[in-house]
Amino acid sequence: MPGVNKLIKEAQKMQAKLQAAQANLATQTFHASVAGGAVVATVNGQGTLTALQLDAEFLKESPETVATPIVSAVAQAQKEATAASEAQMGALTGPMTGLFG
Repeated sequence: MPGVNKLIKEAQKMQAKLQAAQANLATQTFHASVAGGAVVATVNGQGTLTALQLDAEFLKESPETVATPIVSAVAQAQKEATAASEAQMGALTGPMTGLFG
C-alpha cells in the first residue's frame, strides 16, 4: 500500500503547514477605523477583539450614537482578519479542493 502511505505523509505535511499558518495568523493584527477615527478596533488573525480605542469627545455622545460605530469597527476588522485567513488557508488547501469529494 505505498500509495496510502504517501497520501498519509502528504496529509501530515499539509496539517503541519495549516498549523503554522494558523499560528502566524494568531500573531497578526487587523485594524478598522470608523467615525472619522473616533473608533479604532483591533482584532487578531483569529478575529478576536484585542484592542478598542475611543476618542474622549466621541464618548460624550449618546450611547446609541456610540454603539453603532463600535460594532461597525469591530465587524470591519473581523472581516479583514477572515479574508486574510481565507487567503492563507486557501493558498494551502486549494490544490486539495475536491480531492475527497
